[in-house]
Amino acid sequence: MNLLMLAAIAPLRIHTSDVEPGSASWLWLWIALAVALTLAGAWAAWRQHAQKQADPHAIAFARLAPKLGLGPRQRAQVRAMAQAAGVPPVALLLSEHAFDHAAMCLADPAQAAELRRTLHAPA
Repeated sequence: MNLLMLAAIAPLRIHTSDVEPGSASWLWLWIALAVALTLAGAWAAWRQHAQKQADPHAIAFARLAPKLGLGPRQRAQVRAMAQAAGVPPVALLLSEHAFDHAAMCLADPAQAAELRRTLHAPA
């Protein structure tokens, strides 16, 4: 009975927002556009990363250099020597002949001698 009395005193009124019916579809369009742009950006970043990792010489050098005890400065020197000689940097880590050829292309023979002792020291 109390409910009927309450309904008689204050009838229920349904209030709707003042938003136009078409504006909600614009919101979904913007959300879809934002999601699509985010996915496109993530895909482009992944693709660029995959292309960098696709070079087997770079992967081999990145994994082998730390195991041989080369620091960042020495890795940069090996890369510079390899670029001067026109060979992949991993070749200098694996082959004494390639290292000697690249050392002849390097301007500072003292750096090459220090790297040679680090890389190709007799066991």
